[in-house]
Amino acid sequence: MRKKNKKNSSKVILIIIFIGILVFLHQEGYIQFETYAINTNTMEVEDNMNIVLVNGTNKIPDDYIANLVEYNGKLVDSSIINDLDNMFKDAKKEMALI
Repeated sequence: MRKKNKKNSSKVILIIIFIGILVFLHQEGYIQFETYAINTNTMEVEDNMNIVLVNGTNKIPDDYIANLVEYNGKLVDSSIINDLDNMFKDAKKEMALI
């Protein structure tokens, strides 16, 4: 039991030293950490289809109108119906469960 605790404490000490070295090198300007952000919520993709980011801070636009059709008892966007149908047919050929 003591050997295990000693190993764990050695690992913790090494991690702390490593983090300390990273902080020091960053403060001295030897390394830089960069972050990137996407500045747009909509991007253009093939077939003029729009992809819109929707989450807790990006709500569905008030003027958005979904063009839904029924497929296998579920409502899906009409723009994906052909690809979705092909996917299910291919999965059936391969006997894959989806």
